[in-house]
Amino acid sequence: MKNSKDGSLYTGGTYKICRHPGFLWFSFFNVSASLFFWYTPITLILVGYTLCNLALVTLEDRVLFPKMFPQYGEYKKTTPFLNPC
Repeated sequence: MKNSKDGSLYTGGTYKICRHPGFLWFSFFNVSASLFFWYTPITLILVGYTLCNLALVTLEDRVLFPKMFPQYGEYKKTTPFLNPC
């Protein structure tokens, strides 16, 4: 269900299949950049960025979003955290 009201929970598009699709795209970009540069320090930095982003989306999912969006509990029941399969 898609809501057009400001401040409401958006559940359309890629948010139908995954609650945090931005994390998936960010991770894909980091893996691609790591393979492109093939340089250990860059890879370690990108792994650090990905882990920090994972911590952020976990905090958002467990603490912030349930307080911000009253319907988030129902959304969590129907949409997986990260794995769209």
